[in-house]
Amino acid sequence: MTSSPALLSHFVVLYAVPTGCIIAEIEGSAVYQLGLFPEDEQLIAFVASLFPELPVIALPAHPARLDDDMVLILGNRAIQKPGAE
Repeated sequence: MTSSPALLSHFVVLYAVPTGCIIAEIEGSAVYQLGLFPEDEQLIAFVASLFPELPVIALPAHPARLDDDMVLILGNRAIQKPGAE
């Protein structure tokens, strides 16, 4: 079985839930979710300072926190779209 190149990549996903925003670092098949953070411009600066060399993908808002598998699926789908970074 071969893996998609995106599954082997390292990037960050941001997504909003009704009570704030979640940061998720994706490294290969591992997902590390951080948060709940207030949704504001300071969060973007915070993410940029934590992960200065990684692409950051913003997902649409969700009604609840996503499980790791769903973050991995949606993040990999989003990172494969042209112009995603």
